[in-house]
Amino acid sequence: MLLAGHEHSPAAEFELVQALLARGVDALVLVGGEHTPELWGVLTAWNKPALLTWSGDSRLPSVGIDNEVAAQVAAEHLLELGHQRIGVIARITADSERARSRVQGVRKALEQAGLTLPTSLFTVQEFSFEGGRSGLRILTAARAPPSAIFCGNDLLRAGALLEAPRMGLKVPQQLAICGFDDMEFASALNPGLTTIRVPVRDMGRRRAQRAFATGR
Repeated sequence: MLLAGHEHSPAAEFELVQALLARGVDALVLVGGEHTPELWGVLTAWNKPALLTWSGDSRLPSVGIDNEVAAQVAAEHLLELGHQRIGVIARITADSERARSRVQGVRKALEQAGLTLPTSLFTVQEFSFEGGRSGLRILTAARAPPSAIFCGNDLLRAGALLEAPRMGLKVPQQLAICGFDDMEFASALNPGLTTIRVPVRDMGRRRAQRAFATGR
């Protein structure tokens, strides 16, 4: 198995795919459904299995999750707990349709409840603990701070959770924080991490099975 990462750079992704094809790989699995027209042309013309994961596109088989629906479920959970002002700490959305879909899911849940996501309760941060820390400081500085925060992934959520006691905030008594992904460290945090579980191992097995079946 060959692994390659491009840090959301379309140009780097195209070069890596070309290199993998030159190595004679038997199948390709790409993360996400957002790719350049040039890469789509290569993928759809290739005569071997190419699959997408984490999110999808009708042009290729996909094994993933509906990020928008999952985030909507998380926001609905916070609404059911009685929260009316829900903030969002998202990872940088310009380079990730998954991050954008999760934000859209929260917006959809709020709209269906007759609420909105004001700009003062929305911040985009780097995918890191510090991003979560910074995001919490920004949102709680709003004139009307949130009573609950949805974080686009568990790393941001962990950073926010670590920053809360520094700011004198008790979680969950004074502030509810919800994550996404159910990363391994989630169960080790105190208080426990409320998050959306993504069945990554099952997704991996299904991707491999699909590649094998398609390649025969």
